[in-house]
Amino acid sequence: MSSAFPLNKGFSLVELAVALVIIALVLVLFIGASSGFISSKRNEATALKLKAIENAIALFVAQNKRLPCPADGTIPAGTFGSGVESPPGGGVCNQLSGVVPALTLGMSEADVLDGWNNRITYRVSSGAPGSLTINNGMDMSWCDPAGTAVAAVGANSLCENPACPVTPSTCCKSDNLVACVRPTLFLAGKGLQIQNAAGIVLMDPALGQGAAYVLISHGDNMGGAYSQNGVLLGSIGAQVGTQEAQNVNNTVLQAFYVDSNYVGSDTVNHFDDLVLRPSIISVASKAQLGPHAH
Repeated sequence: MSSAFPLNKGFSLVELAVALVIIALVLVLFIGASSGFISSKRNEATALKLKAIENAIALFVAQNKRLPCPADGTIPAGTFGSGVESPPGGGVCNQLSGVVPALTLGMSEADVLDGWNNRITYRVSSGAPGSLTINNGMDMSWCDPAGTAVAAVGANSLCENPACPVTPSTCCKSDNLVACVRPTLFLAGKGLQIQNAAGIVLMDPALGQGAAYVLISHGDNMGGAYSQNGVLLGSIGAQVGTQEAQNVNNTVLQAFYVDSNYVGSDTVNHFDDLVLRPSIISVASKAQLGPHAH
């Protein structure tokens, strides 16, 4: 007895084609969502690393009254000199290939890698005018808001006169405010300039509002980062944008660094760097070296 409805022997070519298209679309959507999820997690991991490094630097400043110099990013992990500030002991830093000095900060190599397992770039205000990486370069505890001194002390624009206490008349005291330096005099001209991608200045040393240092993760495209093997990486995927290029490593200290909103397009506007840029006074205050009344 034959059935009233004939059994299908299989899918037609058209039906197979439609099924394959649907499967492909689902895979594209899944891969896109998965890629976005992974990128988000890497960004979150990087933000945590940046905050941990910020805390370690504040502790270093509290103990040494200066900022550390960068380490040489070209030295492979696990080899002599890796993670050590250059020069050891501070001074005027070698910043051409500067990365976070993990060993100097008491951290591990893994602690200073971003979410893409690349070294985090570190740039610091070092050298004239007003180096923050020399002895007492970050000590604002002798700066007094009520001070009447007409200039900061010495070529490096310090708060405390090195002649004190040998020469008492140079010491900042409540009854000798003429020897006390105001925080604005100490901060004038110091630090790094930070702009956004539109060229708007966000932190300006000329106004006494420079960044003490900048930490830079080079993000998804990795362009301008040093690997753990000491290799300078080119971009992977999207190109390094015009403003993003201002942050790449293996360059001398730049006139400014860029902190801006994420732009994922593969154009000259691309920007995926993650940046941390604390002010000088915030770092000094966190290290218990901020200005106060005498």
